[in-house]
Amino acid sequence: MNRKSNGIKTGILTAGGDCPGINAILRRTGITLSVILGILINTLPSHAQMLHDSATVRKIRTGVDYMYNMEFDKALPLFSDVEQLYPGHPVNHLLKGIFLYWKDYPMLPTSQSREAFENNLRTCMDLCSDSQYSAQYEAESLLANICSRGLLLLYYN
Repeated sequence: MNRKSNGIKTGILTAGGDCPGINAILRRTGITLSVILGILINTLPSHAQMLHDSATVRKIRTGVDYMYNMEFDKALPLFSDVEQLYPGHPVNHLLKGIFLYWKDYPMLPTSQSREAFENNLRTCMDLCSDSQYSAQYEAESLLANICSRGLLLLYYN
């Protein structure tokens, strides 16, 4: 997709005008998150619950496209729909964390949503570590856990 909105273009993210450092950080972050979500959505075993529901995957992908285009008001209802379909699923917390990361980019220790961002990702990790969930959906649980940890590492870096 190459829709432009607020100076951001999906695929190759551009922002910050003539500041190549910001552009490089945005591009690296966007590529990292795209790879994480791509792995999460596409490489799960057939018994995974959420991410083999094609309608839900479409909502997640569309929401991520809107989010990368900084159209947060369009992304949020899609993520809310996913949460209603799969309440308590760790991926909901991962999506909330990614959403907050992009909405308040660059996420800083002084950002208003920093605490909610960290709490969502830690909740995702906790749910993924729950033996009842992780035993039933091992690959899905492992990937959501890794994605949450990776996003926290990106933030702490």
